[in-house]
Amino acid sequence: MSKPIVVNKRRIFLESDILHADELKSAQRKVSNLLEDKGEKYCKNVFDKMLDFAWHNLEKTWKAVKWADEIYADSSLMPLVGNSYMGAPVIFNGMMERAIKENITGKSVYILRPLKDIYWDMIKVPLMTKAFAKNKLFMYDDDRDKLIEVDIKATVKKHKK
Repeated sequence: MSKPIVVNKRRIFLESDILHADELKSAQRKVSNLLEDKGEKYCKNVFDKMLDFAWHNLEKTWKAVKWADEIYADSSLMPLVGNSYMGAPVIFNGMMERAIKENITGKSVYILRPLKDIYWDMIKVPLMTKAFAKNKLFMYDDDRDKLIEVDIKATVKKHKK
């Protein structure tokens, strides 16, 4: 009997602004530790693609998101400047809208921050129910001990405007 073929997951890292080397190394270390804990194989660089200035070209970002199995970001979903609609909220909302429109399923989104630290004010929270119906969203628990799957219904209820 032949051994099953192991398919590595395609991983991308998104940054809404400039991706600094120290931020990338930190994210790689976090994700390496997560994968080791899960017993998954990975290469040293962890991410297959890295996109910076991701909110500047949403079409390019969307192509990368569609290609990937796992999408990572180290973001609080705070806009780049004050209350402007720039940066991470544009990416998150835009990707949710496209996922719903194109019926995208099977994606895992990892935001490498505690759920309590997320800035929900500019996020189209009601879209989360449909966008994550067949996709998963993970964030750290409040103590940053482990990644947890976000309870979408509870999050929507708590932050719905």
